[in-house]
Amino acid sequence: MDNDKTSIDLIYNYAHKRKYKCLIATDGNEGLSIAQQYQPSAIILDAGLKDNEGIEILSLLKENPKTRH
Repeated sequence: MDNDKTSIDLIYNYAHKRKYKCLIATDGNEGLSIAQQYQPSAIILDAGLKDNEGIEILSLLKENPKTRH
């Protein structure tokens, strides 16, 4: 998750050109919801989100059995 539109576009386009399906979340709660619903193979997370939100989201993902691995 990254609030910088340019970074989001670059990462999305890079992955999409390589035939990966991509979902984008614009905040931590949306990201958690998407991760729980779709259980993706990989997550790109901006650990530098405001107020350490990125680190908190990572912890929540690791605590949830559906998103842990």
